[in-house]
Amino acid sequence: MTDVRDGLIFYSPFDNPTLTLHPELVEEDLHICAKTGIEYYQVFEGVFDWPDKERTGISLRRLQKEASRLNVRMGDYAVPQGLYCPHFNYEHRSLNHSEWLIVDANGKPTGPECLACEEYEKMLRETLVAHNREFGLELICFDFLNIKPCYATNHGHEPGDVYKQIRALVRLMTELNALSPNFLVWSNSGNWIELMPKLTWFNQNVYLTDPHVRAYSSHLNTLKILGDGRREQMVSVHESHFVPFRTFTNFEYYIAPDSRLSDTKVFEYSFLQGLAVTPNIGLGELRTFLNRIPSKDEERCVAFIRHWLKFIRNNFDVWKHTQRVGDLPGIGAAEVYAHILNDQGFLVLVNQNSFPRTTTFVLNSAIGLNEGETFLLNEVYPRECPISEQPLPCARRDDSITCTMPANSVRIIQVKAAPKLELPAVFGLPSNIEHLRDGYRFRLSAPQGKKVEVGLALPEGQAIYSVTAHQTPTVSMYTFPAAVQVLEQIGNLARVEVQFPRKQAPRELTNWLVMPGDIELELPTPDCAGFLGALVHNAFTEDYEVQLDVRTKVTNATNSRLLAKSSFPILFGLLPKSEHLSYTTHFALPFIESYGDDLNCNDDAIIELAFADPNQVSEIEVHLNGRSVTVQSYRNPKAKVYKTFFIELKGVQSGLIELKLDVHYLNSNK
Repeated sequence: MTDVRDGLIFYSPFDNPTLTLHPELVEEDLHICAKTGIEYYQVFEGVFDWPDKERTGISLRRLQKEASRLNVRMGDYAVPQGLYCPHFNYEHRSLNHSEWLIVDANGKPTGPECLACEEYEKMLRETLVAHNREFGLELICFDFLNIKPCYATNHGHEPGDVYKQIRALVRLMTELNALSPNFLVWSNSGNWIELMPKLTWFNQNVYLTDPHVRAYSSHLNTLKILGDGRREQMVSVHESHFVPFRTFTNFEYYIAPDSRLSDTKVFEYSFLQGLAVTPNIGLGELRTFLNRIPSKDEERCVAFIRHWLKFIRNNFDVWKHTQRVGDLPGIGAAEVYAHILNDQGFLVLVNQNSFPRTTTFVLNSAIGLNEGETFLLNEVYPRECPISEQPLPCARRDDSITCTMPANSVRIIQVKAAPKLELPAVFGLPSNIEHLRDGYRFRLSAPQGKKVEVGLALPEGQAIYSVTAHQTPTVSMYTFPAAVQVLEQIGNLARVEVQFPRKQAPRELTNWLVMPGDIELELPTPDCAGFLGALVHNAFTEDYEVQLDVRTKVTNATNSRLLAKSSFPILFGLLPKSEHLSYTTHFALPFIESYGDDLNCNDDAIIELAFADPNQVSEIEVHLNGRSVTVQSYRNPKAKVYKTFFIELKGVQSGLIELKLDVHYLNSNK
């Protein structure tokens, strides 16, 4: 929708939703807001940018009537210093009041307008308040603020004033907020971070910056790295200026459809990674995103947005309390954000990396649990079930919980006071339970080939006598074996390992043989330097249902408790220092006749080769089963200096695959 050339931003009259150029698109946007549950819609042009007061006013009244019917709150736009939005100032208008400009210590006007200039401040405030009152608007976007010391002698303030400018801005915000209990001051605060600790008392929501890549991490999609950058920025600004997390907007921009991995593949991750730290989300150019994706994906994305916006509203009482209890965002980080009040709330685990991470948190005041003694931890995303990483049948205060975070993932875990469980209960997978004559049948679903540890809590007085697993029958020719083994059992509690049918689709490739030295180790190494491992995208997989048949016996054990495993095996090794290293791994591609031949380039199977700094790689050769394959690089359109290596699996046959990388580095420290 936008095009930047020669320092100017152009909006096409044919696709830009504005009150003047294309109000029909504004109406379409309003309907999308209503359909997804978005509460506020900020419309262009702002009052000072109206080219035609009569025609633009008619459009706004008509659209405001429709917005009210849809329960969407419409809002205004203004530049507090300069009035006119550069994006829409087609007429190159200016105020032509040099006496209003900020003056430096040498008496030279340097601009922009001084908010402490009584004449200018009065005009700005009275115009905006009257306009927003007249049209019943409930949102104002403030943009391009640049307060700095002013030494003008004709503004009615002390030499070098900053305070009175801020006071004028606070008065403006206060009078606008008084127009409606739901009025929202939404500022583009990228230029006024230093003022945030003062202004957030009156400025309920802040937009930090337009989309840009802040730091490199391995990625094949722009939506993902922009999301990771916004999350890192919110955390950084919070910790440097103590701006409350609840005031930030995680503003998603669907502006870069030319990613190597399609937006629909990372949509859920990108949407939720920002909500991990703030309850607010903005969806920029959402209409163009929904228009360009397949209709089936559109239905799924709209339902996903609607569900999670409702979820955040329903849980705002805890979501406005955010505490970082994991790592700072970045390569190698295992991030955890707690939204806890008293004895209940949520933990959000975020892993931006192309390799899995583990994290441990303690159930006490360190995560905000100031009340309660026993707790139940339920995953609400991506699955809905009690987590298997907790002790059975419930966790206690001061228990340590260790969770695995898959690559490029968000996990949301609800923590609440432990209720009286309805037994039997399953931990680790969603389940349907049937009562048998001498036991139970648990119907479980998981991706093919997955090996899942499941916790079982049977009614007191019952224990596992035997357990078997088989795939829910379909066509006999396509019914495959499944397996189960009891790992541990105490009284009515047990942990079992369920092997789902067929081969597992590869995802994170972490176990490697490194040459020279024949060193077997798990990548990345603790310092997260050099080669970080590989991540497989879009390998064929499907879910299978397995029936777990448990025959029971009588047990006299009572008040039993079964702890979870607290450690994970890691292959340790020391990488050699060399400018040339070879990495080899093996994985199996599940059956499909030939990978990628019938799919477009956004859906075919590919392998992302992750490096901490790809610019340190001078040459890379890759072989699949001894056959040389082309190594490609995806360059980020928002920061072309950043690239990520990948290979395509198009045409590769299913079965056992050997992947070998020969990497030449610019120095020997990798």
